[in-house]
Amino acid sequence: MSKADSETIHGAGDRLLRTDEAARFIGLRPRALESWRNKGTGPAFVKIGSRVIRYRMASLQEWLQRHEVGR
Repeated sequence: MSKADSETIHGAGDRLLRTDEAARFIGLRPRALESWRNKGTGPAFVKIGSRVIRYRMASLQEWLQRHEVGR
């Protein structure tokens, strides 16, 4: 299944991003996300097996909205 097919079926918000992609999306270094995972903070993530970590685009967007400061 291609990325385009997956997004059509699940919606772009369900797209799973690798740590480096998620970090680039929110403007941070991957190390920041790794640190937050270890501390139990930061955006929600999906753990697949014992080593594969992915972030849902929708979870990243929600996390950013929760941290938005009023103007």
